[in-house]
Amino acid sequence: MISKRIASAVLALGFMATSVAPAFAEEAVTTGTPETPTTTTTTTGTPPAETTKATKEEAKADKKATKEKAKADKKATHEKEKADKKAAKEKEKADKKAAKEVENQADLACMQTAVTARETAVITAFEAYYSNVKAALSTRMSALTAAWALTDKVARAEAVKKAWSDFQGTWKTQREALNQAKKAAQEKFNADRKTCHATNDAKDGGDDANL
Repeated sequence: MISKRIASAVLALGFMATSVAPAFAEEAVTTGTPETPTTTTTTTGTPPAETTKATKEEAKADKKATKEKAKADKKATHEKEKADKKAAKEKEKADKKAAKEVENQADLACMQTAVTARETAVITAFEAYYSNVKAALSTRMSALTAAWALTDKVARAEAVKKAWSDFQGTWKTQREALNQAKKAAQEKFNADRKTCHATNDAKDGGDDANL
């Protein structure tokens, strides 16, 4: 009885061994090295449509900035040209004024020459005047001395009158000659003064008429 049970157990074990072995072999072949799972990467960021829109906006902004810069540069150039033109005009005006002032500035050396010429002419005129008047006075003295030597009262009176008349005539002529000489000297000086650009400078001359 026991022997039959043992024999049945052995048979059962043998059956199980033959059934399980192929299963293990199939599992070993099927399993092997585990496969590496495939990873799908999903790219995140701005969608293409939004990127295009942003690019257009950026281009538009750049174009606007470029246009505004060109406008600003043009305005700045215009302002600079305007300022330069104004400065050039003011400089030209200042240069003309300075040139006129230099032109109208008295030439001192020229004036010294003019003064010397006038004073020399006046001195010469006075020398001639006094020399001629002195001679006339000497002539008058001689004539009067001779007149008072006459014993005839009528003749004496006529001689005295003639001595004075001759002198006064000479004296008048010499005064006129002196005044003409002084006038000519002053007129020459006035002309020289214009040449020397000193018409607006110190007053000089005119008092010799009283001498």
